[in-house]
Amino acid sequence: MCFLVCTELHFQLNIKKQSLSYLIFLAIQHFCEGLTEYESNLEQVPDPTITTETFQTELGMAYDVLFSSWLQSREPKVLETVLEAIAALFLTLSVDKVSQQTPKIIPFLLNVYKKNVNSFIVTKCLYAVLQKSSCVNGMLLEPLLQNILNGLVDLIVISPDYAQPDLLRSHSEVLRCYESLALHFTDITIDKLLVHMRNNNEKEKLKGLLVITHLISYSAGQTLQRRFKDIIKHINEMFNDSS
Repeated sequence: MCFLVCTELHFQLNIKKQSLSYLIFLAIQHFCEGLTEYESNLEQVPDPTITTETFQTELGMAYDVLFSSWLQSREPKVLETVLEAIAALFLTLSVDKVSQQTPKIIPFLLNVYKKNVNSFIVTKCLYAVLQKSSCVNGMLLEPLLQNILNGLVDLIVISPDYAQPDLLRSHSEVLRCYESLALHFTDITIDKLLVHMRNNNEKEKLKGLLVITHLISYSAGQTLQRRFKDIIKHINEMFNDSS
């Protein structure tokens, strides 16, 4: 964990070496990714006593430094690198830290979409936060749910442009976000999508249909079973209106 100590010293001393900052962000990202993978295979690792709980103090400290100091960067590349680190780091945080930080990080991420930042990286970070928060306590997301859904729908790609791979990857992460939300907030998520399907704007209709089709086809399918009748009704109405 010496790199976390270096992180703290680096920020406290306010060293303005961008290359060193990038290396520290990458070190945090890769350490957290490795720790998460290690913990998911405890039956096969040499020391099963090593878990995320072993480093809770240091991980929390690293998160605080990144969130309070470096997420405010006006340099898109710096911000993107920090977001990559936070996406990995958030999955390793303690229950208390996640409960404390979820109401802060999600509004920040939704606002970052307005900046000149790669949307894939932002959405990847958002998914990590949603995933961890849902596991800790799904109700943490309830006060933020409408804003999250409003933000996600603008990121849905109706006509794929294979010349923009990051846009397609962002779209895939958006769908994963919907999967997570539909699992814990089925009715609110589906009702929101059905509103889009009733919209007079064809593009909004297609957005709603695309996401619902994905949810039915993939992991959230079983979750939606009790809403199938309502969904099919709206799909039929949508196609009848088009004919």
